[in-house]
Amino acid sequence: MKTQRMLGLLWMVFCSYACLQGLWVLASYHHYHIPLTSVGGYYIGIVSLVYLVGAVASYLLLRGGTSWARIYVGCIAAFLATMVTFGFFKSRVVSMWDFVLVIFAVVSIALLFLPRREPDA
Repeated sequence: MKTQRMLGLLWMVFCSYACLQGLWVLASYHHYHIPLTSVGGYYIGIVSLVYLVGAVASYLLLRGGTSWARIYVGCIAAFLATMVTFGFFKSRVVSMWDFVLVIFAVVSIALLFLPRREPDA
């Protein structure tokens, strides 16, 4: 399905960027000798690994889509929508990009968890 391949491409770009951004933050903490435990370095590392696996699953979704790749990318979308929503309720500030990411994640969840083919009558 072309829609799921397009979603795979978009999520691969987002997950790759998020993973590289997290690794960049970890490297900058190491460069400036800031202890990782004081700034949530373990959380950043785990989230970077989750986004790395999300990028791999998105690539597999782009190539044709196994069922676990659809489920995992859908879980990444649900994780992202939940975290941005909780961040909004915590800080009461929402940017335009946060709003766009939540809408993209919710639409992705709906499209990824729909059946791929119409049932035969």
